[in-house]
Amino acid sequence: MGCCSSDIPEAPVQRLVSSGGDTKSTHTSQLFNPKTATPFECAEFERFCQHFSVPARYTDPENMLRTQPTLALLYNEHVPSRLSNEEFWQRYYFKVEGGKKSN
Repeated sequence: MGCCSSDIPEAPVQRLVSSGGDTKSTHTSQLFNPKTATPFECAEFERFCQHFSVPARYTDPENMLRTQPTLALLYNEHVPSRLSNEEFWQRYYFKVEGGKKSN
């Protein structure tokens, strides 16, 4: 199964919003969603995943989740019921970094 496969139910996902609005839709948009992605975005995500490593990205995920309540809500909503820990961080970093190559 490739990175662009998804077991997440179809749901409308908004692009990352920087101001106000519905916090649930805003924080959900912080994850890459293959179901709403273009073929180009899926290909970019596949390339991103080939070089992605959770330990290489940050040293203290617990602190990150503790200090960012919106991120913690998003994490708890998806892990482990919909995504593995690794899949969550792949989708999160791909979305917030705009698909920049990791490592």
